[in-house]
Amino acid sequence: MVDNSFNGARYDQYPTAFTRIEQVKPELRTASISTWGGIATIAGSGTPRADVVVTTPGAGSEAATDAATASAVAAEIATNGPDFVFTQLDQVDGAGHSSGTAGPEYAPALERVDAEVGKIVAAVDARSKATGEKWTILVTSDHGHKPTGGHGGQSAEEATTFVIARGAGYQAGATDDDYAIADITPTVLDNLGVAQPADLDGAPLPRTAPPASGSLGLLPWWIPTGSLGS
Repeated sequence: MVDNSFNGARYDQYPTAFTRIEQVKPELRTASISTWGGIATIAGSGTPRADVVVTTPGAGSEAATDAATASAVAAEIATNGPDFVFTQLDQVDGAGHSSGTAGPEYAPALERVDAEVGKIVAAVDARSKATGEKWTILVTSDHGHKPTGGHGGQSAEEATTFVIARGAGYQAGATDDDYAIADITPTVLDNLGVAQPADLDGAPLPRTAPPASGSLGLLPWWIPTGSLGS
């Protein structure tokens, strides 16, 4: 994969996470809501495709369009409770291209996207509280940028990224350098009870085992410690 053209894409041979889920559990609701139209190309390709495929109309700026995307995701979560929802926000990438990670646009773009992610997390927490559903949130970036702008090479600045997991079994504050974005799809499939295809590069992010009987151990994020006394 060397560009964003999708020329020669083999969705039959390399199906998306949406297709893998829909093939095994068609009753699950899958949704793709993104700022960049390329995501819709991916989510809308293959058989079967995602149930919901939306590209947010331009709202005058990347920041405004990202805000509209996050609001649409929050509404989808609140209204329909999708089993799998994928979203993408664009302005950090735009800032990385225009000014680089050391430029004046990058940190403000990160701060704005952080607020939009918070909007989505708040919608998840509200729904979880209202319904008792257990949600997992995964956050990642597909690449980095050079300090002076742009990407596409194999420098540490361009090739290094992150994976953040929040949900039952993922220890808050723990770090591990052994995982990568190739582990995202296996983790999604694992959380939804879909068997792992043999040809995937990654593996599910490991979750902390329940504590032994009679011991509280490290509590999952969703158990309020105040309810257990001091």
